[in-house]
Amino acid sequence: MGFEFIDSNGPVDPASRQRIRRQAALGKNLGRKLNRPSRKQAASRPQAVAPTQASTVGHEEAQQGSRPDEEQVVRLPRPDYQLGNTLTQLRFRKIGPDGLVMNAISFILQAARSQDHGIGKAVHTGKVPVFSRFMFHDEAYFHSTIALSLRALSTRPEAGGLPSMLAIQHMARALQLINSHFATTESISDFNIAVVVVMTQYTRMSGHMDECRIHLDGLERMVQLKGGINAIRPEIAEKIFRTDLGCAYHLSAPPRFSMDEVEQFSMATVGPGGILSKAQRDITLGYVRPDLIQALSSTHLNIFLDATRLTHVLDDAHKGKREWLTISTLHQATLYIGYQIVGAPQGTPNENSDVDLLARLGLVTFCLSFFRSFDSKIIQSSPLGTAIYRIIHSVRPRGRWSEELILWTIFIGHIVQIFDDDLWPVMMQRARLCMGNLELTSWQDALRTLDNYPWSDALHGDTGKILWDALMLLPASTMSRTQFVVPLR
Repeated sequence: MGFEFIDSNGPVDPASRQRIRRQAALGKNLGRKLNRPSRKQAASRPQAVAPTQASTVGHEEAQQGSRPDEEQVVRLPRPDYQLGNTLTQLRFRKIGPDGLVMNAISFILQAARSQDHGIGKAVHTGKVPVFSRFMFHDEAYFHSTIALSLRALSTRPEAGGLPSMLAIQHMARALQLINSHFATTESISDFNIAVVVVMTQYTRMSGHMDECRIHLDGLERMVQLKGGINAIRPEIAEKIFRTDLGCAYHLSAPPRFSMDEVEQFSMATVGPGGILSKAQRDITLGYVRPDLIQALSSTHLNIFLDATRLTHVLDDAHKGKREWLTISTLHQATLYIGYQIVGAPQGTPNENSDVDLLARLGLVTFCLSFFRSFDSKIIQSSPLGTAIYRIIHSVRPRGRWSEELILWTIFIGHIVQIFDDDLWPVMMQRARLCMGNLELTSWQDALRTLDNYPWSDALHGDTGKILWDALMLLPASTMSRTQFVVPLR
């Protein structure tokens, strides 16, 4: 499918107008007469308001007066947000019986408005991100984003293989365009960096990890040539950080950018007056059990306090007790916590090394709940689930606080889906044993326990409640800890 971008900033020259008219007269439209209603009558009637929801893009055009055997032209309505002084409408040919390109663009616009991780009552997303607006400005970015969207749509069972095939075509076109851009003086422009970010996400979602590393190498080099990541506009830097950290989790590799760079980027959130400032960390210390404070290393304790503070802020905003967070504040906070965990050194071996390691793995799992791929799926990690199982099985009983830590880790692990089919029944039984040891008889009892840990009822509550209901169907376990052993392959 071919696309032609026409600069509409100025008046259309006669040659371009002639090309447009010639194109309109091609194919099955040749010789047809277009019947339009009277303009005089239309002027005397009140004008209808055009739909602005992305989910309705092109739907009515596809339903009214369409024939299955015709190639249809779909027109996007003018969005209700500012796209800049360039394309406000995009014409493209409908491909396939279901209009996959139309669905892909609608999916992109919907994804741009649902960045709040399901906690819309706590986070204000604001205007559509610059990354979504880029697709109306740059052809290479347009094709790469369409490819990413089609790849996400192809994961749906009803999609079949067609979206994946079209995604490859669009990504091939994006590669061709970006390679031609690299030969110009604007090789490290914002548009080109954005394209490489999308390509990195595409290869990770497709499972092509070698190509993902190559794109990360190129992205890192482009950032260096730009003068460092803090020399890049904040919206793009944020996306680079999130892509870097998400790939680090997925590849079990160190991130490309440093904690110092992330801290400088997140200064509005972690500096004085920010939600993760040192003063707020000291206040949160009062919510943590003294035994757990003594057991954790200083590094892991600080991360634990920051994560707990973030969940308290989210829940307070969700309940209307404080103003909403901006989406940039949420991203800065999760990046700051995530990079701290990845870069944190292992604590000195001592009698509490087992619970210290369990808390570290639980914090990694907690961060994964904020890092979703473009298809809204959480980055899954079976090795992480196996590591948590091993530690939980080896943790020495220390009283109520160690059981609480195990229960929190299992609940967070369930939300992120890190336990495979072999481990999950065993972890269910272990969670049921924790509930009995802690004498938890209702979901409200469980929430009061989980609230002392990095747990946001606004984000994790619904899924946690489903797990609680499932666990309550199990008999109160009287089995010993030695019975929770499963052979690991």
